Amino acid sequence: MANIFHLFLAMSVWLLSPFAFAKTIPILEGPKTWKSVFMTGDDSIPAFDNARLAAIEKWRRDGINDTRQLSMEARKVNKIVTASSADGLDNALRSLRIKDDEGCMIWLTSHGNEDGLFMRDQPFLSPEALDAILDKRCATNPTVIFISACHSGTFLSIQAPNRTILTAARKDRKSFGCSIKYQYTFFDECLLKYYGKSKTFEGLYVRANICIKNREVAEEASPPSMPQLSVGKQMKNLVIPRKDIPGSVKLKTKSKPKV
Repeated sequence: MANIFHLFLAMSVWLLSPFAFAKTIPILEGPKTWKSVFMTGDDSIPAFDNARLAAIEKWRRDGINDTRQLSMEARKVNKIVTASSADGLDNALRSLRIKDDEGCMIWLTSHGNEDGLFMRDQPFLSPEALDAILDKRCATNPTVIFISACHSGTFLSIQAPNRTILTAARKDRKSFGCSIKYQYTFFDECLLKYYGKSKTFEGLYVRANICIKNREVAEEASPPSMPQLSVGKQMKNLVIPRKDIPGSVKLKTKSKPKV
């Protein structure tokens, strides 16, 4: 009888445990087609353009071939790479002609402060300016924005249901790796390292965040940069686009209420 009682007690504890009621979070397949823009805001160190080139190569391997590039390094501007500016970013997105069923992806890397992204010899790219560009060119399409810069958490002010935003630092913190000593900034390095190993953008953030913390500890960089993530309600658990992912589930793109 005692054995039966203990078995009943054990079963009761298991059934009442949170694990017994845990639900698998559904994976959301995004648009079949994504279009992207990569822009650097400064050329004082090679790390920014290094990241631009490495990121675009990863995107292309995953089948995202409709891309635009902008660089602040005059020697890198050519028929394919245009000069970095807010207007240049707007024109690049406009030229992509993003359709209602397509995704919009932007990678921005530079220095920064709480006013926004540093653009050499130009006004900072502010959250308000970026918001206006995205409203006009990406509209309510699924949009993913990577912003690698000090204080880039300031861009969380442009959250929206159709946007996922990953930033290198909290609004009041610096990020690290902006030096000729490094090939990439810590944020860019960790994103590049785990982009191909992550299924969703949330998963990429988790892995990259751990990677960044480890880099900061190893380099005695403090205070911690505290990268930030904002996931709009239409973007929860969105799959990172891969060449081998068939089809897509079209996200609603009728309206864009701000979060």
